[in-house]
Parts: sequence; C-alpha cells; structure tokens
Amino acid sequence: MVNYEGRIIKANSQENADLFWACRGAGGGNFGVVVSMTFRLPQKVNKVTLIDIRYPHADQEKQSLFLLTWQDWLKDADQRVTLISRIYNDLMEGLAIIARGIFYGPPEVALGIIAPLLELGGVKYSLKYVTFLEAVTIIGDFYPPFEKFKSASRFAVRDFSSCESYKIAGLIKERAEGSVYASISFYALGGKVAEVDVDETAFFYRDANFIVWLDTVFEDHRCKNAAWVTEKFSYLESVTNGSYVNFPYACLPCYLEEYYGTHVCRLKKVKEKYDPLNIFTFPQGIGEFFNMDFTVPRCCNLSW
Repeated sequence: MVNYEGRIIKANSQENADLFWACRGAGGGNFGVVVSMTFRLPQKVNKVTLIDIRYPHADQEKQSLFLLTWQDWLKDADQRVTLISRIYNDLMEGLAIIARGIFYGPPEVALGIIAPLLELGGVKYSLKYVTFLEAVTIIGDFYPPFEKFKSASRFAVRDFSSCESYKIAGLIKERAEGSVYASISFYALGGKVAEVDVDETAFFYRDANFIVWLDTVFEDHRCKNAAWVTEKFSYLESVTNGSYVNFPYACLPCYLEEYYGTHVCRLKKVKEKYDPLNIFTFPQGIGEFFNMDFTVPRCCNLSW
C-alpha cells in the first residue's frame, strides 16, 4: 500500500497487522492506495454449473413466497453453491423472479440441491456446465456499466415473517417515474463467510443470512428515483440491520455504525495511525469524522 507520505508499506498478519485487519472489510481507499495483493488460492476448478432459475409473470404473492422459500433453503444450503436471487419489476417483463449463481460440481448434483427453489409453479431453469471464467462473465454481463441507477442495501439477520415478506415484495410493485427496472436482490451469505469470527476482520456482519439490495434503474427523472429509494428504504430499515459498504447509500445519518457496527472505534484508531492527515478522504470515508464540525445530513444528494 502507498501511504499518505508516498511510502510503500506492507500489511499482513505479522506486519502492520492492524492495517491488515482494517483493509479486510473497510479498505476502499480509507487508508492508502493498494498497489498489490497476495492471495492464498483455493484448488483450481476447471468447470462449474451455471444455475439460472426464472419465474416470469410472478405477482407480489409469488415473489413473497419465493423469498420465504429462499430464506428457508439458504439455512442448510450446500456450501458448494452460491446464488443471487432477485424479485423485480421490468418495463417489458413486468413482475418476475430470477436466481443465478454457481455450483462447484456437475449439473445432475446441482439439480437436487436447488430443487426446493423450483417448486412454485411456472418455473423455467437451465443448468450449464461451463468453465469458471465463462460462468462469471455471463453473470457479470447482468450489470452493464452504462446503467444509471440508485440503490441502498441492508443485512437480513433473521427470518422475515410472511407479512414482512409480502410487504418487501410490494416495495417494487410500482416503479418510480422514469424507471425501467426496479428490484430487490438477495445476496447469499453464511457458509465460509460465517465461519470467520466477527472480530477477525473489519467486516462486521458475518452472522447475517444475506444482503438485501434495493435498486431502481432509470433513463430520466433522477431525483424522483432517488426519492423512490428513500421511501422504500424506510420499510427495509425497519426489518433489517446495518448496510453493506460495497453498496453505499448516501442518506445514512450514522453511516459508520451502519457499515461497520462495533468496529468503528477500532477503525478510527487505524485511520489516525496510518493516515493522520486524512489525505485519503471521500464522502462517507472513515476520516470524515476527524473534523469536529462535520455533520451528516439526514438526506443528501451524493451520487455513487
């Protein structure tokens, strides 16, 4: 890492261990510029199964039922599979459901594992045995760089009730003016994420079941779409905990606590030690609180 003095420093479990701890969950430019990383790689995998599950024309009730099924399935899901599920409202397709992800094994085994997610009726699915690079490329194409969107995120730390699930599905029943796509995505956690102790790295929400990501893709009326997110976020906030720093939301009044939980004080100490002049600063950065006159507005116009 290049530090505030322009020097290159190393961080690992033996050298600058506090910085190494902080960068695993709160890096993002807070402490310096990372110029190289060394990874411990897992065993090489030649092929994986790309999973694609779709429920076209899924009304609010079916979307709600899918969410309940998803959260139950996730509790005992095979650690070789990881899925992102999404309920959405598309300008052309209307209300629908999609789940995509990777299984580290052959399609015939994957089919048995995902069977509970195929039982709602009207499902369309495919299982393709492809290279890992092909799989992640296909999944990555789902997020084109040209899209204009507003979003906010939360962590599901408990099961949603039937009533809560139905209300969550109802959040996207109507899109904002100018929006062509509104969705709520569910990014699976658990598994290897949960095996790491909550205090071993700066990432605080290791006990969460999944990430909830609300977003609207729009062609115009940016402000109305931002207001739509603010309105919908209010209910999500009431049934979830914290926010995911990789899906930042500009209108969090206490963003440090929302992103980092009880790790905030420790992160501030690391920031003061490795960037005492707050050279690496940005909206919602850890160093913003160095200035005692800095206040966080309840809602603002920051863009991400």
